[in-house]
Amino acid sequence: MVLMLIAVVAIGIFALPSTMSMFGGQHTWYDIASDGVPCVKCHADTYEEFSRSEVHSSFARRDASDACYACHRADPHLTYATGGGSSATPAAHAASTIACMACHEFNAHVRDNNEGPFAHGFEQPSGSPFSYGGVGSPPQGSFIRDGNHTRHNAYVQGAVDSDLMEDSNEACIACHTTIPVEIDGDIGYAMHSQSVADRLGDWTVGPDSSK
Repeated sequence: MVLMLIAVVAIGIFALPSTMSMFGGQHTWYDIASDGVPCVKCHADTYEEFSRSEVHSSFARRDASDACYACHRADPHLTYATGGGSSATPAAHAASTIACMACHEFNAHVRDNNEGPFAHGFEQPSGSPFSYGGVGSPPQGSFIRDGNHTRHNAYVQGAVDSDLMEDSNEACIACHTTIPVEIDGDIGYAMHSQSVADRLGDWTVGPDSSK
């Protein structure tokens, strides 16, 4: 009997503190109207990756949540939850998905003026609300104003047409991050043309009409 009593007391000593700590803190709330919810609490791995990147690393020098808000609360046209029950119905509760071009289009307008460098030199893809061409942007030597010679125009258009991510994010992430990419495609290996000389010796080169 004495041994049983000792066993019960021992269980209480070791188990009860664990039980209490498991439930501790679950009734302490964050004030999202002031300090906000600490995104890093659930997304520590994402923040760690973000802070080690040379691109956007300046955001990571802020408070961890501010770094997340710089992108995921960048859309000035959306309403986010503010707490207290007095705000308008939010279009996004805590964060929203964001198109890379929201900050990197020509003459971007985002919350807190966090617009990045203009990702110019593309032909304007159909179906995108963002400016890829940059009418009126500086005519630098390597700048292609209308972008119709850009090799990846079709890739960007395919990303815009895809429902996987916002706008052309698939193309941006595939090229500008270290995420693994697999591309299946057909590559042309032969060129057919038709050359015709008139009686004056002038040549006309065009597609082979027999193909």
